[in-house]
Amino acid sequence: MMAADPGRAKESAGAPRVLDDMHDGPEELATGNPLHEPLSLCRELLVPCHDAAAVRAAETGRRRAALGVWGAAFGAVAVALAVVSMAWAAAGKRPAGAAGPLAAAEAAAAFASLALLAARGIVARKSAWLADRARVERCRQAKFRLLLDPSLWSRRGDEAHERVEHFRAEAGALASLGPDGASEWVEIDSIPTARTIPVGSGIDPHSVHTLMDYYQARRIDPQLARLAAEGGRGAGSALVPPPAGLLAASVAGVLAAGILGSMPATRGSAWSFAIVAVAVLLPFAAAALRAASLASLSESARRRTRARRAALAELSGRLQKVSGAEAIFRELGFCEDVLESEGRDRIRRDLDAGWIG
Repeated sequence: MMAADPGRAKESAGAPRVLDDMHDGPEELATGNPLHEPLSLCRELLVPCHDAAAVRAAETGRRRAALGVWGAAFGAVAVALAVVSMAWAAAGKRPAGAAGPLAAAEAAAAFASLALLAARGIVARKSAWLADRARVERCRQAKFRLLLDPSLWSRRGDEAHERVEHFRAEAGALASLGPDGASEWVEIDSIPTARTIPVGSGIDPHSVHTLMDYYQARRIDPQLARLAAEGGRGAGSALVPPPAGLLAASVAGVLAAGILGSMPATRGSAWSFAIVAVAVLLPFAAAALRAASLASLSESARRRTRARRAALAELSGRLQKVSGAEAIFRELGFCEDVLESEGRDRIRRDLDAGWIG
């Protein structure tokens, strides 16, 4: 059917990894397995690109989160010092000679905040993160589109050879995927692919059933487990306040400070200034929490995740009931269409969440 390079495939394996939908074990790669050749080819051409992009994307995300947290923290310090300085000045209790040091500390904190946010845009660029995340998903997409293409398993003419050559070209293009191509890919939706078997293909039924079992165990089942975990009621982060709640808390704080300031018994007390300070600092605290909460999901995102899992579970159940090569390829394709769309949605979700923006 095709010729993979076992030597190069072995070199790309590297250290032992947990088996997942991109990393296959000795049983799948054994020469007696019908999937041996295509899986070895994927291991040779896709795994190095996938693993390097995954590491870079994770590192960029961590850097952006850390710089965002520290930027928000120093911004909060600058605002707190400004509020303290104004409160002391209004109450006439500022220590002699404290104005200069307070102003210097406030300026230093503000400069540090701006410098950290600027560094975030330089050393951990969103465009680089997007390109690597898209490359990871595109590698996964390329692998399973190859495996689920009936022409790969065809014995008619040069269909299998032509499909492999197309795959080699596709894998080569992924290594040079840039931010513009990644952005374009994320913004479009997957187009369902009709996987039909041409007459005279002579596809081996045993290979088809082996492929179905492999796809169920290595692709569907882990994704169902992940979607169930992400869609759980407690999957979101309770530490990340909703924008409406944050606005209400800030306004309520300002209102409470105004009421206290207008009452004779509390006029001029430190409580009014303290409440205003908290109300002003709330947005900075929320920004730091959001930057630190990389894995948090909103309730709407969890609902979409649960809906996607329900669709995939239904398709998985249908897959186990069909017979015949063409029906199996059709149901496998439906499952892959769902998972390809879900991969794009995960990137969009992270972009919309704000921590990577």
